[in-house]
Amino acid sequence: MLDGTTVILAFEGRLPDGKVYDKMTKDNPLKFEVGRDLVLEGFEREVREMEKGEKKTFTIKDWEAFGEYNEELVTEIPMELMPNVKGLERDKVIWIINDEGNKVPVTVTDITGEAVTIDYNHPLAGKELTFDVEIIDIDESTADDPNAVARRIPNSPLDLIM
Repeated sequence: MLDGTTVILAFEGRLPDGKVYDKMTKDNPLKFEVGRDLVLEGFEREVREMEKGEKKTFTIKDWEAFGEYNEELVTEIPMELMPNVKGLERDKVIWIINDEGNKVPVTVTDITGEAVTIDYNHPLAGKELTFDVEIIDIDESTADDPNAVARRIPNSPLDLIM
């Protein structure tokens, strides 16, 4: 499938414990152009291999989904630096302003009298994701020049360095 090809699909995304974390139906499908970094790398790699009407179940690794979990992205903020602690709860996602002045979502992982522990990792970091996908339609009229070099999505983290 060439970059720029428009794909319309239904899918269900599940966590390792089987819990559904996202779903798009035939009545409300996902529509995107491949090769535009609009979906997860591993998801796109699998979809590129599919044809109209095809159904497929696949699992992608954490590094090709929301990344590996990084313990270094967990930090404690002293309570006196937290402007509004009312309503803070464990496992709640809040927005804070980082050192660059950008608003970023973080997860509150612990609250003590002295500090709030926050996790900058994406909530799905470190998790393999399983998808049930059905291709509803493929529109190649939006595709890039067929003579252009196709974007290659790695199959393994080692492919990134080799």
